[in-house]
Amino acid sequence: MKPRIGIVGTGQTVGIAHYHTQGLLADGRAEIAAVYDINNEGAATFLREHGLEGARLCTSYAELLGCVDAVDICTPNYTHIDYVLQAIQAGKAIFVEKPLALSASDSRRAVDALEGKNLFNMVGFVYRYANVMPRLRRLVRDEIGRVYTFSASFGGKRLANPQIGVEWRMLRALSGSGALGDFGSHVIDLAAFTSGLLFKKVSCLTSTVIHQRPPNLSGKTQVENDDQAVFAARTIGNALASFIVSRVGMDELRLLVVGEGGLARVSMAASDQIDYLPASGGVYSTEPRQITVEHQQPFDGWFAAQMRAFVDGLLGEPGDTADIRQGHYVECVLEAAQKAAAMHAVRVEI
Repeated sequence: MKPRIGIVGTGQTVGIAHYHTQGLLADGRAEIAAVYDINNEGAATFLREHGLEGARLCTSYAELLGCVDAVDICTPNYTHIDYVLQAIQAGKAIFVEKPLALSASDSRRAVDALEGKNLFNMVGFVYRYANVMPRLRRLVRDEIGRVYTFSASFGGKRLANPQIGVEWRMLRALSGSGALGDFGSHVIDLAAFTSGLLFKKVSCLTSTVIHQRPPNLSGKTQVENDDQAVFAARTIGNALASFIVSRVGMDELRLLVVGEGGLARVSMAASDQIDYLPASGGVYSTEPRQITVEHQQPFDGWFAAQMRAFVDGLLGEPGDTADIRQGHYVECVLEAAQKAAAMHAVRVEI
């Protein structure tokens, strides 16, 4: 019998549930058995548009939990932890989009709730599933070795338009941090996944550049969280990391990993390759290598690979997925960065 999955949240602005559904349907080993959204009409439209006539349209989360084996949580950030905790209590396997929670104390509740339970769980850090990332991981492990520095930039362009009204992701109570959490969470996870870096100390600066936007349905016009952030961190082994993230105009995700065996560059603008400059004994080669990886269609291919990994886990074949404990670690780093940003910087005296 196929695992029965329930989709929670069908999306109003960014179609995460759409990509998840495409991936699950393409994989075919699990059944999308139910869908729930607080907007019942929107959920009904989602079912029709994705050809899910056999799926149950639920009017409550409790109803959905009663007819599935696993949940796929695609709702706004502030709802994640409550849905996760209810799923754990009901004994259901879990996929939850990042972030796991809006605070480290809440994400810790999920870690504690899973103690002693054999429930497959996964947090959606989708960039792990771009083919270039596991290849970069092998390169770091086999050739670069000890990492000295890890640098990244990442962001989006949609919200650079000041005529886009206030969304839930711009409100602190609903989203937590802004660009820092939205884009920075992926980079923190990728530093761990590709390079084995776990951060012990952080510093951070954030700023909001578009403070006022057209009102949303509740009349809110004030942007409450960050449009952009600069983040620096150190590991217990003295590796350093630096990130810049922005939701008001930024290129595709870019990574630079430098270590004792050389340096590697990755750009999702050209996600089929890694540029690698070897260094033997600290002496860099004059001949860079270009490492080619199997082509993937951006977004669709990454989400398809992620949902295959989710179904693998449901079938008892878990791979190297990000679980709730990893989601908690990322939340701890983000919370430390927000605290560092609130302490302000040292003024330059001239």
